[in-house]
Amino acid sequence: MLDIIELDNGLKIYLVNDLNKHSTYINLIVNFGGKDNEIILDNKKIKIKSGVAHFLEHLVLESNCYGDIMEILSSNGIRSNGFTSINRTQFFIDTVSENLEGELNTLLYGIHNPIINKDNINKVKGPIIAEKKRSLDNKYTNLYNKSVSNILKQGRFDSILGDLNDISSINQNDLKNAFNAYYRPNNEVIVIGGRFNKEKVIETIKKIYSSINFDNRVVKTIEYKNIYGINKKNTIIKEDVNIEKSIISFKLPLNDLDPYNKILLDTYVYYFLRSNFGVTSRINNELVKNNIILGNIGFSSNIIDNSYIISIEAFVKNDTIFNDTILKYLLNKEFIFDENLFLLYKKNTIIDYIIRKDNIYKMIDPLIENIISFNYEKLDSINDIEKLSFKEYKNTISNLDFSTYSISILKRK
Repeated sequence: MLDIIELDNGLKIYLVNDLNKHSTYINLIVNFGGKDNEIILDNKKIKIKSGVAHFLEHLVLESNCYGDIMEILSSNGIRSNGFTSINRTQFFIDTVSENLEGELNTLLYGIHNPIINKDNINKVKGPIIAEKKRSLDNKYTNLYNKSVSNILKQGRFDSILGDLNDISSINQNDLKNAFNAYYRPNNEVIVIGGRFNKEKVIETIKKIYSSINFDNRVVKTIEYKNIYGINKKNTIIKEDVNIEKSIISFKLPLNDLDPYNKILLDTYVYYFLRSNFGVTSRINNELVKNNIILGNIGFSSNIIDNSYIISIEAFVKNDTIFNDTILKYLLNKEFIFDENLFLLYKKNTIIDYIIRKDNIYKMIDPLIENIISFNYEKLDSINDIEKLSFKEYKNTISNLDFSTYSISILKRK
C-alpha cells in the first residue's frame, strides 16, 4: 500500500511500508538533472553550466557538515550512493539498521548542508574532470549524447557529466545558485520502502527539514513544455572506430496526455517496439540476414521536456539502408500487430508485477520512475495491466506521429 504525505513546505513523501521485509530502502530525489541549465533568480535568468547537477551530486555527498556521507554510512554496514540522470539527482540508503532516524538525519541534513568552498570544489573537480576525459574515449556514448542534444529544441544538453570547459570553470557562485534553486523541499520527493515505523519516519523528516535554513530568494526553475521542433535533423560524426552506428530519435509531444495515459502510452510503445524491432521481428531478421546491421536492433524510450523520445539504433554496415528502412517502416506505418504476441507480453508483465512484490527495490524503483518521469503517483498494478486491450493498443500506435525525428551517425574516418 502506498501512502502519500505532502508537508507544508511542499515536500512530498511516498511510503510503501512492508513489515515482512528486513531492509529499508530510502530515496531522496531532487528534480535537477543533466538537461537542466537555466533558472530565474530574483527575476533574472541565470545560465547554469553543463555538468553542475552531477558536480553537486558529488559535492553534497562528499563535502558537507558531516564529511563524506557514504563513508560514514558504509562504516556501519549501510549501502548508500547517489547518481545523476538526464532528469533528476537521486540519493539512496539501503539499510537493515535499527537507527533509521539517525541515518535519515545523516542523509537529509548532510546533503542540505554542503560546504561549498574552493578547497572542496577542487577536491571534487579533479576526479570529475578525469571521469569526463575517460568518457570522451567512448565514441558510442558521445554519439548517444549527441542524439539527445539533436532531438531537443534548443540544444541545451551536452552530457550528464557536462562539457569539459564548463566542468573546469565551475565555481562557488555556479554551485550555490544551482543548489539554492533546486535543493529545496518543493523541488524534492522522498520515497521509502520496506520495514519502518511510518509515524516515526514522518516525524523525523519533518524535524530535519524544519531545522534546515533554505534560501528565501525567489527562485523559479524553467520548464519546457511546448518544444515541438528539434535542434538538428542530421549529424555525422567521423571517428577512428571499428564499427559504425546509427541512432534515429523520434519526438512525440505529451502535452495532451494525463499521467495515467502517459504510462499507458509507454506500455503500448514498449510492446510495439519489441514486436516490430525485437530480435524475433521480421525487420530485424531481414537487416541481419542482408548484412545491413551487426547484432540486433536496439530501442529505448525516455521523457525529456514533456516529450516522449523513442530511439532506434544499431551497429551498421550500411547506415543509409538501415535509416531508410526504419523511417519508411514508421512514416508509412507499415506496422505489424500480432494479437498473440500482445497477449504474451501482457501475461509476462503481470508475472513481472507479481514477482516485484517480493523485492522492495523492484517495487520502489519503478514507483520513482512513475513519479518523476510521468507524474503518476501510484504503484504499478496488475489490475491496470489486465485492462490493456489489443484494440486500444492498435489504435494508440496507429495514431502516433513519427514525422519529428533526428538521425545521428558515427562513421569510420
